[in-house]
Amino acid sequence: MGTSTPNPYEPPRAPDGDALPAAAASGPVGAFALACFATSVVLQWFERALELLADDSEARLSVLATTYVRVEVGAMVARVVGGVAFLLWIYRAAQRAHEQGRKGLTLSPGWCVACFFVPVAMLFVPYRR
Repeated sequence: MGTSTPNPYEPPRAPDGDALPAAAASGPVGAFALACFATSVVLQWFERALELLADDSEARLSVLATTYVRVEVGAMVARVVGGVAFLLWIYRAAQRAHEQGRKGLTLSPGWCVACFFVPVAMLFVPYRR
């Protein structure tokens, strides 16, 4: 009764000395990336609503077409800015882990970002320790 069986559905826990402080685990760059991606999703929903409003009237189609293009450009800018912020967030997280002297880190912060641009590596490198 003194020994309990670990729950197989619960992720393994790091020892207390190896855990990141809660304040360092998240930051403004990660929150900004998330906000950019959320903005992109909302703008894409707005695009779909504009498609539903389109009918056969020429005057309405021209107004909807210019609005649609502006919304599409805004969504594209939000995705690009959010992607850059996400990669910056990944780099800083890896850099903090290296600065804290974590054991078993085999990837440099630069490679943690670069692996997203290598076609085959992006499938398995992010899941390595």
